Amino acid sequence: MNFVQKYVLIFISAALVLPSVISISHIYAHEKIVVCDTYQDAHLHNKTIDCELCKLHPTPFLSFEIQNFNLLEPLVINKKFFNSYLFLSNYQKLSFELRGPPVSA
Repeated sequence: MNFVQKYVLIFISAALVLPSVISISHIYAHEKIVVCDTYQDAHLHNKTIDCELCKLHPTPFLSFEIQNFNLLEPLVINKKFFNSYLFLSNYQKLSFELRGPPVSA
């Protein structure tokens, strides 16, 4: 492999993995373990997070929807063939139909 190709490959793979790493590190950055010392009082653990990354809703990288693409659609050609015999009656005999089979002598 070429020297430049190795660095391009490393850069592209880092660019693909970086959003996942940031998302996972962001999850653990806001996690705080609160130990309740007083069980006698009724209280709630409120999360007061003012974080810009929490407001973002990233789209998933993988989409499990099956998409069908029709790249080659059949080409329909409507040709009208002119046939003079279509206009004649079925009962009208043509000149070549009036001949009989050849007679052998």
